Amino acid sequence: MNTRLKLNMQKQPTYTTCGPTTLHAIYNYYGDSISLEQTISEIRQFEEGGGTIAVSLANHALKRGYDVCLYSYNLNIFDPTWFELDKEQMIIKLEQRLAQKELSAKAKRIYPQYIKYLKLGGTILFRDLSKELIFNHLKFEEPIITSLNCTWLYKDMREDSVTNIENDIIGNSVGHFVVLHGMKDNKVNVADPFEQNPIGETLYYDIEFDRLINSILLGITSFDGNLLVIRKEK
Repeated sequence: MNTRLKLNMQKQPTYTTCGPTTLHAIYNYYGDSISLEQTISEIRQFEEGGGTIAVSLANHALKRGYDVCLYSYNLNIFDPTWFELDKEQMIIKLEQRLAQKELSAKAKRIYPQYIKYLKLGGTILFRDLSKELIFNHLKFEEPIITSLNCTWLYKDMREDSVTNIENDIIGNSVGHFVVLHGMKDNKVNVADPFEQNPIGETLYYDIEFDRLINSILLGITSFDGNLLVIRKEK
């Protein structure tokens, strides 16, 4: 397994704009002239901090005419018994879940985004996370946005989710967005918009696949944990 795509990643302007910045890198990859500033302004951030979620990026891409596929590993949102449902059945389940009173305020803002995504024509797939899955997209020249847990990826201290100040006692693990744009042997080429990332000296670095896969699966702690594949419609 050996492939590498040329990707131009800008640094994220603020601490919580990693999501729109990775999406802009994908748009740039496909020759889309939208600016980073416009991309950021059009994607809603959580009011209580924490940036955005992958499905919000997906909805933005769908509205711009892209074909979008989301691989989800988030069992906080999706029940495993839903994996074989068609879109209409999935929407019904999501609406039923949204109607439950015990949902957190944040969850109540997230479920409508998934419902919107399916109604806009997006695809949700449930597949085991593997080298083969990632490589199969990269070999067809499709870079992958992933929403992961950067506390694990960076081996960093937990943070206050509102102030973003490091605190190992009262802090929480932190979500982040990066783009996977290549693979060689047991390492994945990562484009990371966070300039102060502790792994690489630039926005680009290689990471061991096992560490990456754990970081992606732990993305569930920030209401994410996805692979987002955006393609130009043929």
